Amino acid sequence: MNSNVDTLKLNDKTITLVGTAHISKDSIELVKQVLDTVKPDTVCVELCENRYNSLRNPEAWKKTNIVEVIKSGRSHLLLAQLILGSYQKKLGKNLQIKPGAEMMAAVERAEEIGSKISLIDRDIKVTLKRTWGSIGFVSFVKLLWAGIKSSFDKTEITEEEIERLKTSDALAEALSEFSRYLPEIQSTLIDERDRYMAQLIANQEGENIVAVVGAGHVPGMKRYLYEPQDLESLIETPSGSKLGRVFGYGIPVLFFGLLFLGVYQSGIEAGASILQSWALITGGFGALGALITFCHPITVIISFLIAPIATLHPVLATGWFTGLCEAMIRKPTVRDFETVLDDLSTFKGAFTNRVSRILVVIAVTNLCASMGTILGITKIASQ
Repeated sequence: MNSNVDTLKLNDKTITLVGTAHISKDSIELVKQVLDTVKPDTVCVELCENRYNSLRNPEAWKKTNIVEVIKSGRSHLLLAQLILGSYQKKLGKNLQIKPGAEMMAAVERAEEIGSKISLIDRDIKVTLKRTWGSIGFVSFVKLLWAGIKSSFDKTEITEEEIERLKTSDALAEALSEFSRYLPEIQSTLIDERDRYMAQLIANQEGENIVAVVGAGHVPGMKRYLYEPQDLESLIETPSGSKLGRVFGYGIPVLFFGLLFLGVYQSGIEAGASILQSWALITGGFGALGALITFCHPITVIISFLIAPIATLHPVLATGWFTGLCEAMIRKPTVRDFETVLDDLSTFKGAFTNRVSRILVVIAVTNLCASMGTILGITKIASQ
């Protein structure tokens, strides 16, 4: 059988793993061929409920409430999804195939032959939250830069390259490089999902099971299928990132400690000077973030006023207020939601589309406010 198909025995079950590329025409044909040949009791696909629904109903973007996304603190997750979606759509457009087409082909063929369908991937929101929660500052910068580069990269990838990447040697090389480059991301995006999907496959009823998954997951799943996994531990979501917790709680403690020390040693005037420095530096950097993303003047003013307060609050972020202000002043239209993935592929498009622009405004303003926080702490420490 095809080199991207592995047949395993697990107790009384026969499990066939089909490794695919998410933008490969050959993968679609391989999936149909395997299902027609095996006629399994259950077909497992590497989709979660959210991704399945988005593939079934691509118009769902129109119902996104951007204000609610910002208020719930999920703007960074949405931005990550959009960057990934934009890159996949660009690749799919070059190869004239929709990302995830082989998964939907598996679902449709399973329905035709009467097999049970099981969505085995971990919820994408859980994966993104766990990734964000494990990330450090250096990895955050690497990830942000890689996302920006991938969105604007004009390099075209051929079908031959896609097929080569499904081979074991090329996969091992790519995953090894990925693991060295971003170890935290490797764990949550690949390893944990390998374990999660392997356990869900092992839990399936029936003697004959076919699982259609990305080729990069096959090596790990072949190992984890024989090791019981704790599903509960794999879906727990952290309250925030390591970086966020350091900034959220360490900065206020340090600031008020320095303020108390300044007043204790040099009197009220020193305290007033510290407060003034903090307000000007953090407010200035917050406003800078709004300015360089071409925000409305009202948004710039709000960013300046809120940054000194938000940077000292463990759960608030300057970018949330900046983003909300922009969302109210320049409300996204239906067209913005329809074209956001295409617009993200160019610098101009990312800023003219009101959905992506709001998310960029939030990210940049938060980054600038964080820089202002570090500089502000340094300044008042010297005072």
